[in-house]
Amino acid sequence: MIKAMSHAYSIGELSLSDYAISLLISLTGRRPQQLVMLKYKDLLQKKLDNGKVEYLISVPRVKQRSKQLQYRELPIISEVASIVQLQANQSVRFVEQTLGKTLDDYNKGKVPVFLNEEKLLDLVIIDCNFLESNKIYAKPTIANRALKNIVKTGNLISNRTGSLLNATPRRLRYTIATMLAKDGHNANTIAELLDHSSTSSTGIYIKNLAESVERIDSAVSEQLSFVAEIFMNGIKSKEMTNFKFCSSRKCQSQNLNVNFPCNECAFFMPVDIDEVNPR
Repeated sequence: MIKAMSHAYSIGELSLSDYAISLLISLTGRRPQQLVMLKYKDLLQKKLDNGKVEYLISVPRVKQRSKQLQYRELPIISEVASIVQLQANQSVRFVEQTLGKTLDDYNKGKVPVFLNEEKLLDLVIIDCNFLESNKIYAKPTIANRALKNIVKTGNLISNRTGSLLNATPRRLRYTIATMLAKDGHNANTIAELLDHSSTSSTGIYIKNLAESVERIDSAVSEQLSFVAEIFMNGIKSKEMTNFKFCSSRKCQSQNLNVNFPCNECAFFMPVDIDEVNPR
C-alpha cells in the first residue's frame, strides 16, 4: 500500500495533501477526524542527546470524556515528517496568497495542515478571525477519497475477493492492531497506539489470529464430528435417528409432486436408516 501511494504521487496521480493524509493514516493508525485537525504548530522536532532529531506530531484526541481538547505526541519517521511538513508549508502559502500578506509565527501556527480551501476563500471575506474557525479544516472524508484513488491508480487487487481492494481508514486500523497483536503486544499497548482511553474496545480491531482460528476450528470440529461420521459410515445406531435434519418424510417439497431425487438436493442430509443403509 505504501509503495502504491509513493508511485501514485511520483507520477502525479495523487496530490500532496492526499499523499500526506494517506501516509499518516497508514503508519499511525489515527482516525481521519484527528489528522485533519492538525495545525502547523503541531509538527514538532526534538533534538536528542545523541545529536539526532526526533520528529513528532501533536495529535488531538477525540472520543474523550473530557470537554477540554487533549493532545498526544506521536513520533513519526523523518520521511513521513518531510512530506507532512511540505503539505503544511503549502497550506501556509495558500493562506498568505489569499490574504496578500505574510503571516507571523503565531498566526502561521494556527494554519491547518489540511485546508478546506473553498471555505477559506469564503471566510477570509466575512471573518477577520477565520483562523479560529473549524470550517477551514478539510473534511475527514479526504482520507477515504485518497485511499480509493491510490487503489484505483495502483490497481490493487484483493487476494480474497479478486476485486479492487476495499481500503478504508477503519480497515487500516484493523490491520495495524492485528500486526501489533501478532508481534506479541498486549492490549494496553495496542489501546495506546490506537489512541483508546481504555482496553475495553481494543478487541474489536483485532482480527482472528492463527491461535484463535485453531481454537475455533477445534470447537467446531467437535460439535460437527457426528455429521462427518454420518457421511463416512452411515447411521448405525437408532440413537442417531433423532437428529432433526431433512428427510424424505419431512421435506415439504414432497407435497408439491416435484420429480427430483432427494439425494441430489443441495440441502439433503440423510437421517433415516433406510436412506443411509438401504436394505
